[in-house]
Amino acid sequence: MIVFDKFLIDGEWVAPDGRGHFDVHDAATEELMGRVPGGSPVDVDRAAATARSSRGRCPRPRSEPRCCASSPRASTSAGRSWSR
Repeated sequence: MIVFDKFLIDGEWVAPDGRGHFDVHDAATEELMGRVPGGSPVDVDRAAATARSSRGRCPRPRSEPRCCASSPRASTSAGRSWSR
């Protein structure tokens, strides 16, 4: 079982302000597979502030605009009627 007792905020593991924990179960088997700390509004605010301040620091890849008509899928479905 994996047990986390801290949150990863701004690249560092920090102790939560909240108390308690949440059990994490495998969705397929319902087996207990881990435990994570229970957060508080203070923890959420700290993580959100970090996320807001990091905007613009990390380069985001630019995606080129894609024309639907030029995609291979568009050419194979041209002329088809999708209504029944």
